[in-house]
Amino acid sequence: MKNTFFIITGILVVAALGVWAVFSPTSPARDTRPVLAASIPPLVDIVQHVAGDIWQVVPVVPAGASPHSYALSPAQVGSLQGAQAIFMIGHGLDDQVIDSVRRIAPEADTATVDSGIMLREFGEEHGHEDEEEEEHEDEGFDPHYWLSVPNGKQIAVNVAQYLQNIDPEHSDVYAANLAAYIEELDALEAELQAVASDAPQKHFIAVHDAWGYLAQQYGFELVGTFEPVEGREPSPADIRELENVIQEYSLTAFYTEPQKQSSAANRLFSDGLGLEVRVLDPEGGSSYVELMRSNIQTLSR
Repeated sequence: MKNTFFIITGILVVAALGVWAVFSPTSPARDTRPVLAASIPPLVDIVQHVAGDIWQVVPVVPAGASPHSYALSPAQVGSLQGAQAIFMIGHGLDDQVIDSVRRIAPEADTATVDSGIMLREFGEEHGHEDEEEEEHEDEGFDPHYWLSVPNGKQIAVNVAQYLQNIDPEHSDVYAANLAAYIEELDALEAELQAVASDAPQKHFIAVHDAWGYLAQQYGFELVGTFEPVEGREPSPADIRELENVIQEYSLTAFYTEPQKQSSAANRLFSDGLGLEVRVLDPEGGSSYVELMRSNIQTLSR
């Protein structure tokens, strides 16, 4: 009898604690805001600045992961269900993973954020293999267009216009958020132009051709890549060409990426050719402003 009493008492205590946890003011509240999805971290940040507190902006591809090959986690599947809109870069960069999001949220509209942006064509020597190659054969456009602040501003304008169309009740909020963010990006652009103007070396080589928009906007020139075609190791002839480029421009650094840190490339440029290996990040962490600032500062060393 005594044991039964203790068992029943224990059950009642556990139940009471469970009720307290649900209603306790210190317990985390479930986010009931409507959901927007955005593919890569810089786009997530831009969307969040424009959407403000009205929407929950759910990232699709986490920082440090490749949008070309990323597979959604079970937790993401749950958080992306019911998304009302999906913002993407397009042009072969995030198409595959966004197709997975569409299957989870079939009612969501998909918005590619390139409207009003002059897209850069890849040269004949550049492209993407596997699932991306067909996209670039058809379109030939470089998808890394967010890597200039003027294009980042245009992306923010596109996001604001889209949200004003689907949620006109909060149109003034989106307009105010956009205006504040544009002011921040204008200040950033002035800062980056000043930093880039003092760069001791305007030519650079990188692991692959992701930097055309950034180079054009800030006065740099990408003169060689480790991967002539993204995802393919270079041939001996490619290496010889890179060595010639390094000598021609007196280069002292090679730029890799967090998503593409290859031990073979590091050994070649650091041990074999005596170059400093530096890291540029096209996708970055949680802040678009810090992403752009970090990349320009790294290139301008």
